[in-house]
Amino acid sequence: MQTSISTTFDYSVPIEQQLPMIHKAGFTHVSFGMNYEHSGLLDEANWEKLGKLLKENDLLVDTVHGYDLDRADSIEKNEILARAARALGAPVVVIHCTIFWFEDDEYEEKYQLVAGRIKEMERIAKETGIRFAFENMVPGKPTDLCVEMVKMADPEYIGFCYDSSHDQIDGPRPMDLLSELQDRVIAVHLSDRIREFVDHVIPGEGFVRFDEITPLLKASPFKGPILMEVGVENSKYKDPEELVAKAHEAAADLWNKVYS
Repeated sequence: MQTSISTTFDYSVPIEQQLPMIHKAGFTHVSFGMNYEHSGLLDEANWEKLGKLLKENDLLVDTVHGYDLDRADSIEKNEILARAARALGAPVVVIHCTIFWFEDDEYEEKYQLVAGRIKEMERIAKETGIRFAFENMVPGKPTDLCVEMVKMADPEYIGFCYDSSHDQIDGPRPMDLLSELQDRVIAVHLSDRIREFVDHVIPGEGFVRFDEITPLLKASPFKGPILMEVGVENSKYKDPEELVAKAHEAAADLWNKVYS
């Protein structure tokens, strides 16, 4: 059984305290979130220290969260993060193609900008041996752009990260997105959603139909850890140690449904 949790669960807990907590709960993997001050990933001087912490807590890294692809310095930062992922043994860097939401009339400009960076991302992937996974955002144009970029990219280097909380904004919604990109899934961010602005909670706290998600993942080529991207902010579990323990129970249940 391979289960993972993102460090996003509570950034007020230092990474040195998070990793023992994650190990104690039973997780085999950890995912480093987008708060780079918390993880120190953008500074190569921190990678050896992080590697030692991981080894001490018997944890592997399944994904690192990358930098929004539409930002001015995205190529530079994602190249650093890909090298950090390689140093820490993570096979995938997850990336938002754009900021979380944008106006419909910005689509064409965003499309041209991000499409123009695909070859550079493929170059980085080829040079580092790290694959990138583009993550769905708000349903509508931001996710449409993600879908188009995944389809445009070489699957050897770039795949899809399915985020259930993002997919189910204004839901329950059909699982059309996961069905459409089922064969390109190389990472998952799984969490539940309660209502607007109340999301990234533990499966079972909200309305997301995981009984529809698990068969699609089971039939996909995805063979990675079940990753919980949950947090104390909106969950009923406010104690970080309790939340991590409950998240592992949910991850183990989903693992059994996907891989049994």
